[in-house]
Formats: sequence, structure tokens, C-alpha cells
Amino acid sequence: ATVAAEMVRVTRPGGIVIIACPVGRAAGWADARINSLFRHLHGQDHPWLSEHLAERLPAHDEMLRLTRAAAGTRDTALVTHRNAWLPLWLVMHVLAVLPTRLTAPLERAVGALAGWLPLAPSYRRIYELRL
Repeated sequence: ATVAAEMVRVTRPGGIVIIACPVGRAAGWADARINSLFRHLHGQDHPWLSEHLAERLPAHDEMLRLTRAAAGTRDTALVTHRNAWLPLWLVMHVLAVLPTRLTAPLERAVGALAGWLPLAPSYRRIYELRL
């Protein structure tokens, strides 16, 4: 909340504050699965997924409240966007933790599908706070 409030404070009128993060229980479940696979293959937790698991991912409603609270009394418009179709995100990250020589072509092919697939359920949301 403090970071979001500071982002709003330093953004001039007419500017846009953008916050993007994974949200919800389904994204947390996916993080836990990938972290478990990473730990099995590499003997340690994934560097950033373990942080997600330790800190807990926020719910979408929680992010809406936080973003609106950061705006304080400023006149704003809040727009949200879904980002990263969760099933595709999961496949891409399973491929990413496996040995690269085996998966690089598959990762590129799966990534190319991203624009053709639905966005719900999504791994992450983007919050645009227009000041």
C-alpha cells in the first residue's frame, strides 16, 4: 500500500500509475505447483515464486481496494485488465524449469499461442490508475 501511494504521489495529473501482479487463489495454486517442480529438479525453491508463496498473493478485490486507497482524494479512473491465461502460464513455466535444450522450441510455440487464447482465468491482473 505504501509503494502504491508513493507511485500516486509522484505521478503528475494526467499520468497513469500501472501496477501488475499475480492475483487470486488459482494463481497461488499454480505458483505452488511450479515451485514444487523447481525444488524437485534443482534442490531449492524457485527464486521469485517462493516469495509469492511466503507473502501470499492478493485477491482481485483486495488489489482494487489498495489501488483506490492509494489514490486518496485525487480524481481518478481505475481500469483493470486480465493478463496471462492461467493454463498457458502454467505450461510455459513447467517448460521453463525443465532443461532448456529440451524445451526451448516448445516454449516459443506455446508463447506464440498467447494472443489466440482467452484471458480468463488469468494469472495476473494489470491495474491502471489514471490520474
